[in-house]
Amino acid sequence: MLVKFEEETDPSYGCPPLKRPIDQHVRFGLVNLDKPSGPSSHEVVAWVKRMLGLKHAGHGGTLETRPRSEQSNGHWRTAPSARRGYQDDPIIPANWHEEFVGDLFQRPPVRAAVKRDLRRRRIYYIRDVEADGREVLFRVGCQAGTYIRKLVYDIGEVLQVGAHMRELRRTRAGSFTEADASSLYDVLELSQSTGDEKEVMARRVVKPMESAFDYVPRVYMRDSAVNSICHGADLAIPGIVRFNNGILPRMPIALFTLKEELVALSRALMSSEQMLKEEHGMAAKTVRVIMAADTYPRMWKTKSTPTVQVPS
Repeated sequence: MLVKFEEETDPSYGCPPLKRPIDQHVRFGLVNLDKPSGPSSHEVVAWVKRMLGLKHAGHGGTLETRPRSEQSNGHWRTAPSARRGYQDDPIIPANWHEEFVGDLFQRPPVRAAVKRDLRRRRIYYIRDVEADGREVLFRVGCQAGTYIRKLVYDIGEVLQVGAHMRELRRTRAGSFTEADASSLYDVLELSQSTGDEKEVMARRVVKPMESAFDYVPRVYMRDSAVNSICHGADLAIPGIVRFNNGILPRMPIALFTLKEELVALSRALMSSEQMLKEEHGMAAKTVRVIMAADTYPRMWKTKSTPTVQVPS
């Protein structure tokens, strides 16, 4: 983390994510949900909305489609179960999985809800391979947007044995893992709890929305810059306090308050070195505002228009 200015935040405005009142914590939070097989993601979202009494809710992506781009910087680990096809006893090289690590090209399936353009995705690793007859289980670390079903099919074609995916489980997405996932029963228990029990359950089941952006480079702002960003302004150098090293122009970044609150998603206009060196100029282009306007007070000044007297 590079520090441009030493600055403190005013406790009168905003609230650290872990100290939000329970109603705000649930309304602006997210659930790392271990979705059961069978119901669609849209059905599960509808159930969660009904149980928690929410007006708005959505999901970050299905097993084989890309989540929101803001969440796509982390690795995904999936554990697909594949079935070998038309040969009962094929001869397969012991290190077959190494051939599929690296960049690959994929075209989304016909039934996919996205445009079927050729795309390049990266496979970080294939490991923990277990085979039992025609059944093969392995673990994949891949870039967001990788179609595992297509990967399994391609593996079968290259090895000339044929293969299709029988089952898939996502074990990690960004900073979220299956170890800290909650079930629909946990959500139901939260909806039925009261008092202190409700607060304990809410803190355990619902995570602050900021936790979804652990992999996104951060820029922390002065209190005086927050409300202007909430009204759609771009971030100028004087509003910056500190930021992650390694930021490059056009890189997606997240703007935070000094209380660790997410303000907006932006695109860098300068590198980290430029942000540290420059005294003026625009550092980031605001892409999507997250924080409600006027959570922090308005502290910018508008230029007054001079009055011109016209003689009669």
